[in-house]
Parts: sequence; structure tokens; C-alpha cells
Amino acid sequence: GEAIEKIGGTFSDGERGMSYNLILLDYQMPVLTGPEICLELNKLTRRRHYKNICPLIGYTAFTTASDLDYFVECGARVILEKPFTFAGFEDVVNRYMLKPHTS
Repeated sequence: GEAIEKIGGTFSDGERGMSYNLILLDYQMPVLTGPEICLELNKLTRRRHYKNICPLIGYTAFTTASDLDYFVECGARVILEKPFTFAGFEDVVNRYMLKPHTS
């Protein structure tokens, strides 16, 4: 949230029914991986007949072409490689979060 607020955006933890303009997912997380969450969110979107989903942005320390391709195939729009720079993160936010999204 701090990085988003630093460039003038807002951050919410979602507990108040907020909608999101961007979802940032790490590849490796404790319960589901980032790619698994991408797949699940896309299934939910289709099942509920939503027109689109906010951009799913992946980040990872796994930098082999197959890992990066897999994350994108699962639904991530762009992948930030760790350690990512503030400038790289700001570029992604400017491209995806601050503009309307379409599928």
C-alpha cells in the first residue's frame, strides 16, 4: 500500500467491499500460488458472467522463461521480476491502475 500511496494512489485491504483497479500477486504464496489465484479469479469472472476483471499483476523471483510464461498464461497481464524498482512499479500502476480496464 505504501508504494501506491507514494505515487498518489489509494490502497484498501478490501474488508469494506471495495473494488480494485489492480491486484498484485506474488508467484509463491503460502496457500495458493499467484498463477493459481489468476486461474481462480478468471474462472470466477466467467462463472459470474462479469464483463472483465481488473489487471492481475504478477511479481516473482522465479525468472526462467517457463515460469514467467506460465504466470502470463494463467492470467497475469505483466510480470515484475524481483527485486523490482519503484520506477518499474510506478510504470505498471500508471499503465493499468490509473486507467479504465477492459478485457
